[in-house]
Amino acid sequence: EEAVPMRDYRLKLAIGQFYADAGKPEKLKEYIAEVLANEKLYRIDQNGKIRIAALYLFVLKDAKTAVDILKPIYESNPANPEALGYYIQALEESGNLTETAMILESWLARNPQDGTAKAKLAEIKTKMDSKK
Repeated sequence: EEAVPMRDYRLKLAIGQFYADAGKPEKLKEYIAEVLANEKLYRIDQNGKIRIAALYLFVLKDAKTAVDILKPIYESNPANPEALGYYIQALEESGNLTETAMILESWLARNPQDGTAKAKLAEIKTKMDSKK
């Protein structure tokens, strides 16, 4: 990397994921931190941040950090189905079922035909009822 700098954040994240897959998740965290600290250099857009949140959610098993990354993306564009899907999953995994249900209800108010969202809302409400 010193000889040939990685200017594309996707490559940096992919290499970080290789490290995580090899049992060194701290290297992935280092690469993510570097990318986020240099957003302008790497030209990170919402899709890039969604990708980073997905790494936190699925590879690093850190739903709370994924929520922190996804919340402003969702709030700025609640019609983005990819951000919504990851945000809902991160909220659910972090244990915030009430907010998950509210977001799904809001989505369904705008998209009443979404059967997947209806099923997910029913699942979340069942989980909430079982915790009472």
